[in-house]
Amino acid sequence: MIEATYDDVWSLHARGHTEFLVTGVCGTLETIEAHYEIPVIYTSADRDLVEAKLASLASKHHAYHWLEQHGLGRMPQEGDLENCSTIM
Repeated sequence: MIEATYDDVWSLHARGHTEFLVTGVCGTLETIEAHYEIPVIYTSADRDLVEAKLASLASKHHAYHWLEQHGLGRMPQEGDLENCSTIM
């Protein structure tokens, strides 16, 4: 369990803590959320972080929806999109 706001995670990086990559932590959470459909709730008081996160989540949601509508599943594998032009 991670108990921190989105601001807290990003502020560690801003303060010079480089033991971990913030994008790696966030990316891991997003992968767990997408693959296992486990909701991850983000909180933030920083509007810029919220807008960036929302844009990222919206684009991923659209991509997952498109993949599922075309029978490619939620987690595409290499080669799944080779015949993409026939789908579009």
